[in-house]
Amino acid sequence: MQETQGPSLPSLKSVQFRLDYIHAEKLPIPHSPSQPVNMMFNLNILNTSISIQDSILEIPFVVNISSMPSIISMTLKGALILQFEHKNDAEDIAKSMSEGKVPDAINMIIMQYIIFEVSLIMRELGMPPMIPIPQVQAPQKPGDKSTEIHYV
Repeated sequence: MQETQGPSLPSLKSVQFRLDYIHAEKLPIPHSPSQPVNMMFNLNILNTSISIQDSILEIPFVVNISSMPSIISMTLKGALILQFEHKNDAEDIAKSMSEGKVPDAINMIIMQYIIFEVSLIMRELGMPPMIPIPQVQAPQKPGDKSTEIHYV
């Protein structure tokens, strides 16, 4: 199990991502459109496979996404590539990560990127967006001109 709240990240020159593997499938299990779908994200950072070249740190990761009810399954494998100002900054982060201390900033960077990618993939699979969509309801009483916005 990975420990979080490791050291903070020193200043970065660049942040890049590489996706090496994408698997996504919409499962043929019928469900009611009014039933909420809960998405579960499982991020695994492969601490033993971290590589350093000069001031560049490459952090491989695997993200598994599933839903409840079970209507979608996804796996994304790739790497977060961080370029630091100084080589020793990259070495310090790699050392602390090999000890199991993953900086929260790294988890946040990966999850922000993955949520964007997952949203695009889900759209291609014909799934609704993961964010609430506002819906305007018709006035309740005749002559009532007010409308309310409700989130599904």
